[in-house]
Amino acid sequence: MQTATKFAPVSRKKLRAGHIISALPALLMLFGALPKLMKVPGVVQGFAQYGFPQTLIVPVGIIELASAILYLIPQTAVLGAILMTGVLGGAIATNLRFGNPVLVVPAALAILFWLGLYLRDSRLRDVFQSQAQTLSKGPLWTGRIISGVTILFMLFDTVAHLIRPAPVITAFAQLGVPLQLAIPLGIIELVCIVAYAIPRTSLAGAILLTGYLGGAVVTQLRVGNPLFAQALFPVYVGVLVWVGLYLRDQRLHALIPVRQ
Repeated sequence: MQTATKFAPVSRKKLRAGHIISALPALLMLFGALPKLMKVPGVVQGFAQYGFPQTLIVPVGIIELASAILYLIPQTAVLGAILMTGVLGGAIATNLRFGNPVLVVPAALAILFWLGLYLRDSRLRDVFQSQAQTLSKGPLWTGRIISGVTILFMLFDTVAHLIRPAPVITAFAQLGVPLQLAIPLGIIELVCIVAYAIPRTSLAGAILLTGYLGGAVVTQLRVGNPLFAQALFPVYVGVLVWVGLYLRDQRLHALIPVRQ
């Protein structure tokens, strides 16, 4: 039998701090999106410098703008944060690919996004602090199967990164990613998978996987791989990550209210 989830009220101090922390990165994303929508010369030059086609400039700006707006609206804040995590994961991957220390900036922004939301939304705080709540057997086992398949697929990818067989070496060369990053990426992916598989840390694991998969999308887009067959494949995996977790953990129903 399911019981209604009760959420502790947010103190004014935490709420104010959450709003301030949330506003700073959201405004940065909004101001970062506008030059892309207008295709100012500096943005065009930056995309060319990192090897991205100019056709991606406006779509990236639209995604950044949409995610920032969703994040600022309380009812859709979690969806905005998820989308923003994928965008910032792409920024981290791009800077990592070129050895740019600026990668700490998108990483810090991602932390601020979730910290601000954690402070201003008691639902998110209670999810992190409470035990997983299961649903009826049908949705529960459907979620477990989806999550299990996703975990097995990503574990296969992790092992491939760690042992670096010939196909992985070829793929890294085609994607323009230094081979010495294969093992660190495999370790990062493994940590994300383990966190996702453990019920108590599954939400944190899903967030980390979203950032990791966002980096994979950007890496594919940079070399012009087919959009739906390859470039967006990590997006499909990310959807399975969240659908599986949503079905096997009732706590997420308050955070992502698909049905009222």
